[in-house]
Amino acid sequence: MADYHEATFELELCEHLAAHGWLYSENDAEYDRERALFPEDVFGWLEDTQPDELEKVAGRAQVLDRIVRVLDGPLESTGGTLNLLRRGFQTGAASFAKVQQRPETTHNPDTTKRYEANRVRVMRQVHYSLHNQKCLAGERKRVDYFHSLISLLYLEAARAGDAG
Repeated sequence: MADYHEATFELELCEHLAAHGWLYSENDAEYDRERALFPEDVFGWLEDTQPDELEKVAGRAQVLDRIVRVLDGPLESTGGTLNLLRRGFQTGAASFAKVQQRPETTHNPDTTKRYEANRVRVMRQVHYSLHNQKCLAGERKRVDYFHSLISLLYLEAARAGDAG
C-alpha cells in the first residue's frame, strides 16, 4: 500500500484558506479537546453578533456544554452540526444563532455585519484524545478524513462562488 505524505498539501491548503479569510491555527493550543470546539470562535461570534443574549447566560461553560449536547443529539431531530448551524441553540433564557447566511442584498446593514462576522477555521493536526497526543497523522483514517475535508471545502467554495 502506498504511503501518503500530505504535509505539503495540507500546508498549502491551510495557507490558501487563510489567505481567503479563514482563521488558521497551526496547532491546537486553543482547541478544547473535551468539547471538540474552539471556545474563542464560539464566544467571538456571540460577542460580535448577539451580546445581549450572551449577557443572559451565567457562565461560558454553560454555553459550550449546551452546544456539545446539541451536536451530540440525534441527527434525525435536532442534533448534529448542520442542525446547530441552521437552528441555533438555547440555554437558559438565551437563544442564539450560530451562523448568518449570506444576505441576498446589502440593504440590511445589520444582517451584512453578522454575515461578515461568521468564523470559519482550519487547523492542522488536531490532537483528539484527552489522554495522549494522538492525532490523525499516522492513522489510517487520515486519508478518508482528508477526502471528507476536501469535499467540505469544495462545497463551501461553491457556496461562496469561488469554485471553478
